[in-house]
Amino acid sequence: MPTPDRRPRGHNRRAQQRRQDESQGSLLHRINAATLSLRQRFGQGMSNLGQRRQDAKAGKFKLSSPLPRKNTIGLLILIPLWLLVLAWEPAPSAPKAAPSGSLEVPLAVPAQALTVGNGAAGSAPAAAKPVEEKVNGTWLQHDVQAGETLYSIWRKFELPGAELSRLIAIEGPDRPLTRLQSGRSIFILVDDTRRIQRVEIRSYGQAVYRYDRQSEGFALKE
Repeated sequence: MPTPDRRPRGHNRRAQQRRQDESQGSLLHRINAATLSLRQRFGQGMSNLGQRRQDAKAGKFKLSSPLPRKNTIGLLILIPLWLLVLAWEPAPSAPKAAPSGSLEVPLAVPAQALTVGNGAAGSAPAAAKPVEEKVNGTWLQHDVQAGETLYSIWRKFELPGAELSRLIAIEGPDRPLTRLQSGRSIFILVDDTRRIQRVEIRSYGQAVYRYDRQSEGFALKE
């Protein structure tokens, strides 16, 4: 027959609770012991940070007031006065009275100005107009159509090919002769010997390009 348990009721529960408390206490003790060095380093770092902040504030204060108080007050008074002196401008002086009386100044007048304009003194000389050399001959006219070239026009009027080569050699950067535009007109002035004296490219009756005879060649006229 088993021996009855004569321990008071609840004894086993209190023993289990005591063992749990002892195990938890030993665990906290081990955690504290393991983190002791880390906590010490952390506290030392925080104290160093606070010290650095205090040093920085002290440095700022020193930089903001490098001079003694009396010198600082003197500068605060003198600087505005110095600025006022620089900005001050003297009042404008009263304008001087214009000199009275008349002054005779001899003027040198060229003799040409006295003889131009029917004897009227002081009149401007008339601008001389360029005299254009009159050339006798016959005008050959041709209205440029799309796709036509100067060579085909030369063949139509049976003109010498050497003259065509001389014209193309000095036609200019726009190349109006080798790049004929439809709608324009070609006017060619030839003398009695069928020698070309002038070539004009006209648009709506106005000469756009003009080439005049010069010795054995041609020259572009503006």
